[in-house]
Amino acid sequence: MTTAFELLGWGVAENARHDVGTDLFLLARDRRLFDLGLVVGAQVKTGESQFSEPVYESDDSPSGWWFRDSNRSHIDEWLTHVLPHILILHNLDSGMSYWVHVTEDKVVSTGIGAKIKVPLENTIDDDHAQALLEVAATLRPATSWEGSAWTDAGSLLPRDTMRHALIVPRL
Repeated sequence: MTTAFELLGWGVAENARHDVGTDLFLLARDRRLFDLGLVVGAQVKTGESQFSEPVYESDDSPSGWWFRDSNRSHIDEWLTHVLPHILILHNLDSGMSYWVHVTEDKVVSTGIGAKIKVPLENTIDDDHAQALLEVAATLRPATSWEGSAWTDAGSLLPRDTMRHALIVPRL
């Protein structure tokens, strides 16, 4: 799996010892192999079960796979992490890896949990190197606490709403 990023010239730092939802830290480099100072977190899911829920277009052609997070623990971690994150589904039989940039607009709530579509066309290769660089260049918005009214509640995850509702009035 790491070979695909190394073939793009990216650095790969494995996070096996302290993995809490991020397996790899990917160090983005340009075509000249210059370090860009950009890092992407990646979670890798491997095995047949990861490809058990295909998504089809209206013409019945496959377009990707759903990844389900039964209690949102992983997806919420990726969404709130300081680094942009990608989810990678790796097919052991074909050796192919498919990815999606985990963003709020791509996550579909399932009630208690959530799911995200990993597109069939997003492979880790030269054809998608620019798209991966764009993910690496994604900046998370900083929360502003200036002023007399806190207006950033719209960006809270559902699990954090009550906690913030109890804290903010005391500020």
